[in-house]
Amino acid sequence: MTIDAAFGDAYSAWCAAAACMADQPGKTRAQRCEETANGLATGVGPDGAPVFPLPDPFCAAFEGLSASLCLCASPEDPSTPAMAALAPDLAVLADNAGFLGQMCGTAPNTGTQGACAQAPAQNATTTEGE
Repeated sequence: MTIDAAFGDAYSAWCAAAACMADQPGKTRAQRCEETANGLATGVGPDGAPVFPLPDPFCAAFEGLSASLCLCASPEDPSTPAMAALAPDLAVLADNAGFLGQMCGTAPNTGTQGACAQAPAQNATTTEGE
């Protein structure tokens, strides 16, 4: 199953606009978006149900979103994941980050926790020219 099959076009639209998915040294936004989508897709079975235990590629994608501060809270409303503004269906990742982190063996940056406490606006929007 592809990530867009699981979430419609929400992932592609979010990834194209999210500041946290901007180009990084050695990887373009498009590459990061594709790698993350492919990894997240491994966590969804053909019937749309989650796959347990979570596959390593899913955990790598989840950890990448966490490290890039994509799971942080909205600066306007700390009770809401910032990604929810761009892709409400993807907010499930942020809403369940604690559980997913436990399943993947990591402590995610999420909501207002971890590195999100210092930079909560990283995933809200992108700026022109990114």
